[in-house]
Amino acid sequence: MPFIALQPHVSFGRVGDRPVFLDLARDRYLALDEPRDASFRRLGDGSLPLTTAEVEALLATGLFRSSGAPASLDAAAAPAPTGSLLDDPLPRPRLLAAARAQLLLIEMRRRLKSTALHTIIDRLKAERADARNTHDPGRCAASADDFLAARMMLPRARSCLPDSLALIEWLRPQSLFPTLVFGVKLHPFKAHCWVQAGGLLLADSVDAVAEFTPVLVIE
Repeated sequence: MPFIALQPHVSFGRVGDRPVFLDLARDRYLALDEPRDASFRRLGDGSLPLTTAEVEALLATGLFRSSGAPASLDAAAAPAPTGSLLDDPLPRPRLLAAARAQLLLIEMRRRLKSTALHTIIDRLKAERADARNTHDPGRCAASADDFLAARMMLPRARSCLPDSLALIEWLRPQSLFPTLVFGVKLHPFKAHCWVQAGGLLLADSVDAVAEFTPVLVIE
């Protein structure tokens, strides 16, 4: 029987009963057509082996690669948010902190224009693999509070990806590495990303994130 695995830069989440894929190499969210969707569901639940034709059809999407053995095809998962820093008053903003936040936001926007998203994510993963991965909600909250207060002083509208990356970069010098989550909703389609430490959201409200299903989780 032929086996398949996800491509290295592909992840997915189950929105209801439908898998939605994020292909970082193509910087695209994708869903399968009905026949391939049915094949992938059977592949995931192990109910019936796929035919060679079904495997070839899935490989043709570019989301999968051939594998010499059965591979894990687990959907992305993150702790369900239980609270948010936005639930409590922010500290008094500081001018120097606002200047630092501004520089980080400028740098993240520049990086997203000049560097492929999968390269940025690969760097995040490598950095975390080489460091003591710290998700401590208390420490993350204490520092992220300062970022949020500084961010409130800046006039540019919030954009989830550069803001999330700037927050992660803000925390990095303190050896704090919170979780970055990419999520989607359907009908209508919408994508969002956010930062959390355990179940604590660092820059979003619980209600704002609740409608999204994770498709990629960077811990």
